[in-house]
Amino acid sequence: MDEKQSKNNSKDSDFSTKSVAMIGLYGGLFFAGFAEFAWFFHFIELNPNQILKPLQQPMLEKGWLRIVAALAAYAIISLGIALLYYALFRKRKSMWAGILFGFVLWILLFLAFNPLLPRLPHWRKMETDTLVTTLSLFILYGLFIGYSISYAYELARENTKKQQKRALSK
Repeated sequence: MDEKQSKNNSKDSDFSTKSVAMIGLYGGLFFAGFAEFAWFFHFIELNPNQILKPLQQPMLEKGWLRIVAALAAYAIISLGIALLYYALFRKRKSMWAGILFGFVLWILLFLAFNPLLPRLPHWRKMETDTLVTTLSLFILYGLFIGYSISYAYELARENTKKQQKRALSK
């Protein structure tokens, strides 16, 4: 019976890790898509495709391939961010944890890591529209990641409890 419970527990943890990976990938795709939309309609002055500049590939300079490559890059980065949230805050049930996480990500990018990113202008030199839009995008991203991961964690925990009750009743 102990062997069955350990198999069930590992199955639930696999489910949570897989769902966190999917949440991260979709979160990155949606976030990058909204950033592209905001840049296209001049809500932000930062081109979200600047992430590809260090590659210096001529085929990534213009066209739809540039957008697809940037979306893929953001999805991969988001996967790591989602795993970080899962490791640190998965037990938080409040939406405020996700909102705060998004705000902290924004602070890290625009204030802490700004000297490491030469193509990213200083936040004091950015337009108000850019600051407000990027902050809103990061907060919504954090909310999506946080709420989705917390939900997946709680669902896996409930399934584990149900399986343990079934195993004890048999």
